[in-house]
Amino acid sequence: MSEDQFTTKMRDFTRRKPFIPFEVKLNNGGSIVIDQPTMVFGAGVAGFVSDTEGLVDFSCDEVRDIAFVTAETSL
Repeated sequence: MSEDQFTTKMRDFTRRKPFIPFEVKLNNGGSIVIDQPTMVFGAGVAGFVSDTEGLVDFSCDEVRDIAFVTAETSL
């Protein structure tokens, strides 16, 4: 994903009112569920502190897509 696409999507998803959890789908087939709007992002990278995983960070180069959590996605 380009840096511009990444920044636009991250901004849109984290600022949505009311907040809706979303999923960052990674190029390697993995995914990261974002269940809180509190995170930092800029210059093509993002990070947040997870209650279970600690510091989670990723870059736009690793991201295939960003989408709202669906019924198939486990929180």
